[in-house]
Amino acid sequence: MILWRRPAPKCCKSVDSNAEGGIKRGKSVTDAISVMSARGLVEITDPEFDRPVFRQPGFDGTLTAKEMDEKISAWLKKTREAKGISRADLAHLLGLSVSVYGRYERGSEARLSIPRLIHLCEIMGFMPLDVIFDTAPHLCGKTPEEAEDRLTLMKLVEELPQDTMRDLIGPGRDDGCPSPPGQIRTCGTTAYGSYRML
Repeated sequence: MILWRRPAPKCCKSVDSNAEGGIKRGKSVTDAISVMSARGLVEITDPEFDRPVFRQPGFDGTLTAKEMDEKISAWLKKTREAKGISRADLAHLLGLSVSVYGRYERGSEARLSIPRLIHLCEIMGFMPLDVIFDTAPHLCGKTPEEAEDRLTLMKLVEELPQDTMRDLIGPGRDDGCPSPPGQIRTCGTTAYGSYRML
């Protein structure tokens, strides 16, 4: 949930090139404002941070870091249970004690690092996007429907054989099989049917 919004901070005003340190007019300042504008970032306060942070609003508002940790924890527990893996077995495979792994499933007691997320993906067979989508689906689309469609498409791409992926990428790639502009190139067949590309 969004806790607080205000206009861009005063630190984002142009700096004169004659200022101390020789900063050129507006270089890093303009970059920050451009990023904020291009990415639709809003300033929020989050109890975990001493200063305001800039985030994209999600479909249901902007989650705090604690709320994101709680969603990730619930997703991990649900996924582990759906895979039929006990907490003790998963902890053993991760090289952790049951109580230490349990912290990942109990909300914001422990933050999941990227290396630990990769290890969990290896063990439980999910992709990092799965947990990210559950926590921040707005990163995949402008609407919930677009985000769901994009996730579905990415899942279909994950299942394609390598040769099919190479064929799909082929026209813009130097794969030794040139395709003249505008020529239809039959790429192959998947379980979902045949497909062609221009």
